[in-house]
Amino acid sequence: MTNMQHIKSDGLEIAVEEFGQGHPFIFAHGLTGNRHGSRAQLEPLADQYRVIIYDQRGHGDSTPITDPKLYDPNRMAEDMTAVLDALGIERAIVGGESMGTTTTLLFALKHPERV
Repeated sequence: MTNMQHIKSDGLEIAVEEFGQGHPFIFAHGLTGNRHGSRAQLEPLADQYRVIIYDQRGHGDSTPITDPKLYDPNRMAEDMTAVLDALGIERAIVGGESMGTTTTLLFALKHPERV
């Protein structure tokens, strides 16, 4: 079963979807992608993990943005923090592809206790 919601981060709405049960696993997609493109490859993990996928700021169903400064990688990493906070998750396995790996790495460097 899929649960979809919007959470607030830095004044923007971030579209978040989760499915499965178990230890949380959050995944950040790449530049110009969205959570829909990641779903098929991550669905097999739902048997063992609570999978969280979200549309990074300015992508998919998240708030559109036109100011390039808002695509700052540190802000994008804080969006990951906001998603986990909104879902009440203290620690998670983190992953990403392409630009999403930058988001994930910055999150892990800033919050090592949460990975």
